[in-house]
Amino acid sequence: LYNDYYSEWLKADFPKAVIRFEDLIFHTEYVVEKVCLCAGGKMFDRPFQYIKSSAKTGLGHKGSNGFLDSVLKYGNVSRRSESFSKLDLDFAKSTLYSDILEVF
Repeated sequence: LYNDYYSEWLKADFPKAVIRFEDLIFHTEYVVEKVCLCAGGKMFDRPFQYIKSSAKTGLGHKGSNGFLDSVLKYGNVSRRSESFSKLDLDFAKSTLYSDILEVF
């Protein structure tokens, strides 16, 4: 499903923007500014504000990360995959198309 969905999406002949989660975490202001410009808008003329708590609330989002938790989790290469089992990681390596993964 992942391979089919992203293969079709990447081959589509319409304009698209690919924004990686880690770019939003580590280069937030730069990415938001570029997305605004791409969409014909502009940043507010005031200092950029980071939302430190999770934007997701409610029972279905229990355990969602806020900004600082995301930086700590995804900024550390040894913590990125700690929630996955060896079986999960082996399956991903053997199943997901590497050319799609390289785009992201």
